[in-house]
Amino acid sequence: MPEVPHKDPNETAAHDASGQVKLRTDIDDHLNRLFAADRAEIPWFVSLYQNIRDLIKPEKLPPLVITSQPVAVKSIWGLYAKDPKSRYIPVAVHAAAFTLLMVGFTNKAVQKKIVETYNLIDPNLKPYQAPPQKKAAGGGGGGGAREIAPVSKGKAPKPSMKQFTPPQIVKEQPKLAMTPTIIAPPDAVIPQANLPNWGDPLAKLSNLSNGTGFGGGMGSGSGGGLGSGKGGGFGPGEGGGVGGGVFRVGGGVSQPAVIFKVDH
Repeated sequence: MPEVPHKDPNETAAHDASGQVKLRTDIDDHLNRLFAADRAEIPWFVSLYQNIRDLIKPEKLPPLVITSQPVAVKSIWGLYAKDPKSRYIPVAVHAAAFTLLMVGFTNKAVQKKIVETYNLIDPNLKPYQAPPQKKAAGGGGGGGAREIAPVSKGKAPKPSMKQFTPPQIVKEQPKLAMTPTIIAPPDAVIPQANLPNWGDPLAKLSNLSNGTGFGGGMGSGSGGGLGSGKGGGFGPGEGGGVGGGVFRVGGGVSQPAVIFKVDH
């Protein structure tokens, strides 16, 4: 770049920290201008005045001399030559799609399928019926040994539909013992007491008595059961089972079925 001569010494002279013109530039002139505290921290009204003055009457600077010249370069656009096919191919694709749709929807077979309706609800559906609930089981049982003291508090035997040995407290243990049971469905809910001896879990005293009833079993009833009822069941009721009343089907007990029949 060629140098542009300046006749005015003020145009080529440097300025010190106070703004005075210097005909000779020192090494530290730029640092002094950067760290000039009196020029950096000026009152706000002085700064406001200077800004207004620069706005109304800006400082006239010497004309800017531009030595660079524009150079023509290759355009970055249009790397590929224009192909007339690019105009006709999209038009042809759209026209083919439109024709296919028109032919498809104007076909009588297609129109017939469109107007057809399908019933998604089965007309043969029956009203909802809730599954039958199990009937509550009933029945009861009792027993005793005609003893003076009331039946003792103890654990109740397991329920079973077949009874081989009724519950009872004995003084001498048998040589061939069988676990006592009461006649009730296997899933019947019977109260329990955490005691080592057999007895009524609802009794109040633990006196090792079989109760005032009779017919085997324990309690104040009869029939080889446990409680105040009649039969091999538990509690008030009769015929076996538990729940009160007469022993009836329900609570897991099914109707009796014939297993074997002799033809005469």
